[in-house]
Amino acid sequence: MTQEMWTPFNFLISAWKGSGQGPPGHSRVERNYEFVLNQKFLFVQHKSVYESQEKNPHGEIHTDWGSISYDRAREAYDLRQSTLKVL
Repeated sequence: MTQEMWTPFNFLISAWKGSGQGPPGHSRVERNYEFVLNQKFLFVQHKSVYESQEKNPHGEIHTDWGSISYDRAREAYDLRQSTLKVL
């Protein structure tokens, strides 16, 4: 894969922190994007921490890992992702 094929994703390459909101309530969010395996894949890590709150008294943690690759035969990017929710 040539470097130019990753151009649409270059703005993501970094560690990101912020806040989010979803059905479990408000959360602290961390995301990281980095190239791996000789820049054949873009590795994605995500973690959302929902503290205990009135609508979610136990809180919870959502984590996921993913990889983005390029399928030359289809000329399309693929995202493969695995998610874990811990209460």
